[in-house]
Amino acid sequence: MATELFSRQVGVKMLHVPYKGNSQAIVDVIGGQVMLMIDQVSTSAPYIRAGKLRALAVTSRTRSPLFPDLPTIDESGAPGYEDITFNGLMAPAGTPSEILARLNREIAEVVRMPALHDRFLERGVELTASRSPAEFTAYVKAEMEKKGKLVREAGIKRE
Repeated sequence: MATELFSRQVGVKMLHVPYKGNSQAIVDVIGGQVMLMIDQVSTSAPYIRAGKLRALAVTSRTRSPLFPDLPTIDESGAPGYEDITFNGLMAPAGTPSEILARLNREIAEVVRMPALHDRFLERGVELTASRSPAEFTAYVKAEMEKKGKLVREAGIKRE
């Protein structure tokens, strides 16, 4: 789906080649069977540094601390483009709000630990924590709405 969304947002027609994971996709890009891929910095960085992959841009709104000279897609001519991977912790519906608040506080404290933060950043993962469970819930809902709108506008169908 990322290829279709990317094609739609930047206005370039591309053929989507589905892979079960990024490892074989990277091999095929390096081998010339596929022209490009959208991947996470954390898995592509070693190949970029080794000169086996050429990074074109990052999909986040801000440049990657690992590759500060690499522009964003927004800067490269597709204003407003952003597509990031986020990870989050979820709890069952109905979990008491005081438990969610405590989990949020504890996670935020751990994420701010310099050793952990730096270790993830070395791998291209920028750790952050939402200010509250409500903020994270709003973020997830907004992302789902944004992606849903693009899917509908592009006419993407489930295969």
